[in-house]
Amino acid sequence: MNNIQNFTQAREFVENERKRGSVYGLDTMRKLLNLLGNPQEKVKVIQIAGTNGKGSVSSYISEMMIAAGYKVGRYNSPYVFEYEEMFTINNKNISEDDYVSIIIKIKDVIDKMKEDGDENHLPTAFEIETALAYLYFSQNEVDFALMEAGMGGREDATNALSSNIMSVITSIDFDHKDFLGDTLEKIAYQKAGIIKENSIVVLGNTVCEKNNVRKVFEEEGKKSGAKVILTNGANAKYKKDKTIIDYKCSDGKEFKDICTYNIGTFQKENVATAIESVRALSKLGYEKLMEDEVVYEGIKNSRWHGRFEKISTKPLVYIDGGHNPEAIKYVRESIKIYFTKKKIVYIIGVLKDKDFEKILEKTAEFADEIITITPPDNNRALDGEILKNTAKKYNKNVLFEDDIIKALDSAKNFAGDEGVIFVYGSLSYIGKIKENLLKGQRK
Repeated sequence: MNNIQNFTQAREFVENERKRGSVYGLDTMRKLLNLLGNPQEKVKVIQIAGTNGKGSVSSYISEMMIAAGYKVGRYNSPYVFEYEEMFTINNKNISEDDYVSIIIKIKDVIDKMKEDGDENHLPTAFEIETALAYLYFSQNEVDFALMEAGMGGREDATNALSSNIMSVITSIDFDHKDFLGDTLEKIAYQKAGIIKENSIVVLGNTVCEKNNVRKVFEEEGKKSGAKVILTNGANAKYKKDKTIIDYKCSDGKEFKDICTYNIGTFQKENVATAIESVRALSKLGYEKLMEDEVVYEGIKNSRWHGRFEKISTKPLVYIDGGHNPEAIKYVRESIKIYFTKKKIVYIIGVLKDKDFEKILEKTAEFADEIITITPPDNNRALDGEILKNTAKKYNKNVLFEDDIIKALDSAKNFAGDEGVIFVYGSLSYIGKIKENLLKGQRK
């Protein structure tokens, strides 16, 4: 019997299923989708995988498509500020009513799976959310569905479909090694699993530069009869609140002075990958995507939260969810460019399975003060005291605070009127930082 009647109950149902954790493999997901009528086969899907840059690239592609007049569904995880932002159509979050109605359908199917004796093979929360995204986009007849892989690609819930029109690989670096493998080639193989027969594969420039990694995708593309497109390097000028990019596409088309208001040294790579993706789609019959204005307008309109994002001017606060070696390399570069001659105060909290020692080794030297916290409401959170002791190896000015409000208050005191507060580590708590910051500003 289905007892879900409102949004709160629907969310409770999904969160209760989150206790199952992550289950790698597609058997349960395929059964769930089959019982739901295979909505994933009724939409034109662009799959996006990669260690970093998935959200930004997805945002750029989506905005260019919207600028061309298309209706675009986008599924991203994890969320930064609002749960519903994981499921959007033309940048509008799913409504509570739509969420509830689809969750009711999914729960009915799960109840049937239980009746059939599948108690040990029931969907995880991520599988439920992915099925919800496919159903939502199918029911609303989107022109394109951008589906971001949660982890890896080959065995990820988003990959339970027979075909797509494009696969985009943003970057490859070490992350989730227990699941994906302990070499870049093994990780690449897992992400290459999203490549479908006779489709298109776009590789980000940092993927192309790693020869052994690039070869993995080229070999998988050849097996599938897929066309592999290599993204070139881009040039950028970094301004205080925007990035100006020049890019020459693989087909020879040049774009000058592309403006994005997403900052950070990594954005030039993301913009280039997104442009290559849209150029490739334009040659499949989606001719409106060929127009220069679509590229300029779409890139300019993109706003991606949680990646070197300024969330407050007084005090000056930036947030970034980077937590693996490649992401931290770009964070390090960006700190040096954007925070020149400023007093810098860090707030950092990470999850246990991240290489927090490497994160601190690469970034701690730039901070005048470091405040560590334990990310709240997350059983994977690393104890902030442990993080403090590690940080002290690289910076003597380290303080642990036992909650977010205390951490923000301390950071404001340290930074003063002219300093900058940089909040980074795990996306799981960054949304709470912004929420508490805005509460304080409204008082």
